[in-house]
Amino acid sequence: MDNNNKQNRYTKETMMEAAIQITNEKGYDNVTVDQICEELGVTKGSFYHHFKSKSDLIFQRYKLFEGQYSDYYNKRIHLPAEQQLREMFDLYVTSFDDASFNETQMILQFSIERKWKNFGTNNTFQKDIMTNIIRRGVAEKVFRKELDPVETTEFIFNNYYGALIQWIGNPEKFKFGENFNHFYEAYLIPLLLINPDKQ
Repeated sequence: MDNNNKQNRYTKETMMEAAIQITNEKGYDNVTVDQICEELGVTKGSFYHHFKSKSDLIFQRYKLFEGQYSDYYNKRIHLPAEQQLREMFDLYVTSFDDASFNETQMILQFSIERKWKNFGTNNTFQKDIMTNIIRRGVAEKVFRKELDPVETTEFIFNNYYGALIQWIGNPEKFKFGENFNHFYEAYLIPLLLINPDKQ
């Protein structure tokens, strides 16, 4: 990547983070592109150079997370499957906390309403990574061979999205990290491991 492309990417990511913060504070429906540009001190031309619309800003923020998700996984691809699985769960748990609540709420709303391809509940990218981890665990003879990796992944993500929705709906009583960890320890590991007592 040449220097100009690096600078463009940095500018886009910086603008994205700042614009998302403004949108979180004011609410998606309560802020316009004009207001975002005014607060950032940039022209509308600069904004539209990077983003097609206000909704594209949200989509691009989600795709940035996917890139970070991929990098996180690739740095752990050498680990045993069981450890890979735990660390991917750790990523989800640390990603969804009180500080990210407004942004998560906004992204989840778009995921459900817009039904964007490969976005949120329609996502295949993250599921493919999880399926690969399950397959590796079977090959390592750590996970049960009778389990279907694709069905197991669907089981994981059904709980994941269910926990997110419950957290968004009742954040004072329902904590995403606490409940997703409980799912992992009480249900998923006993289901997956050939010898769960040795964990």
